[in-house]
Amino acid sequence: MGRTSSREFLPVVLAVSILALVGLSFTVLPEKSYQAEPSAGNNAGCAGLRIKENCLAMEVADTNQARIKGLSGRDGLPDNSGMLFVFESVGEQCFWMKDMRFDLDIIWTNVGKQIVKIEPDVSPDTYPEIFCGDDTLYVLEFDAGFAVKHGLKVGDELKF
Repeated sequence: MGRTSSREFLPVVLAVSILALVGLSFTVLPEKSYQAEPSAGNNAGCAGLRIKENCLAMEVADTNQARIKGLSGRDGLPDNSGMLFVFESVGEQCFWMKDMRFDLDIIWTNVGKQIVKIEPDVSPDTYPEIFCGDDTLYVLEFDAGFAVKHGLKVGDELKF
């Protein structure tokens, strides 16, 4: 057997290193998790959304996969519940009614959780129309009529 020099191993080491780096670039890392935590004074005792004396359960969509799925494919929402979409950064957040089976109220809020836009009674028949809100970080979806029932309006601050 002959002796192998380190120069002969160099191309192999480089090739393995490059393959390892390429493999890492395709690895899906978990997204930042968001946990809605009540803070004393503004939402004490409510682990969801507080509107006046009502505490509503909120399903949180805080990953791309969860936000894309949203409420599509469901026949409705349980009473006193909704979906909270949490984004990584403030911007224009857009929604459509693809694969939806019931009407929704869509509410956009800014980083301070103030309502900046309400799109009431959005029907699945509006697809492929897109509904967008500017400068928003959170979007909430509820059964149609929710905003009127609870007297919500642009400028109101939500507690969740």
